[in-house]
Amino acid sequence: MNPEVLPPAERRDMVRRLLALCHIINDLVEIAETGVADGGPIPETLCAQALQIQTVVRDVVVDLVANGHAERSDAA
Repeated sequence: MNPEVLPPAERRDMVRRLLALCHIINDLVEIAETGVADGGPIPETLCAQALQIQTVVRDVVVDLVANGHAERSDAA
């Protein structure tokens, strides 16, 4: 067994947690873009960093899911 390959149950759990994180980041991006937090101004750097985090986490989820599909295809 390849130690770098996550078992399906662990992969599903990781994807669930990452998706939950994506939802939180989406909320953060919305707050940063609209400036609706406590009524105060939101720094542009916060918005840029939130968008960068959103992109990275989304890429991780996509890679994780794609690798899971590739593992099943290789096994067939």
